[in-house]
Amino acid sequence: MSKVDIILKLADILQAGNLQNIQALTRARVPIVKLMDPDTGLSCDICVNNLLAVVNTKLLRDYAQIDQRLRQLAFIVKHWAKSRRVNETYQGTLSSYS
Repeated sequence: MSKVDIILKLADILQAGNLQNIQALTRARVPIVKLMDPDTGLSCDICVNNLLAVVNTKLLRDYAQIDQRLRQLAFIVKHWAKSRRVNETYQGTLSSYS
């Protein structure tokens, strides 16, 4: 199966669960499924076979282990970016790793 087919199938499966705002973004440079958990209000992006995302996540984890304040700072910056609507890479703004 192609990444796009996997993303579409995943979006269909997630529609059956207790999730909201499920969107399959298949034309993005890296196809993703966007969703939101209504219980926590947390948004999530899921991609398939994106090794760079795995490496970036490990890098952020390592940074957070060096200084616990980094995690708090990252959440503050993400909240700031979301409140100013500059947190959508596909619209030419900041990525979540920025």
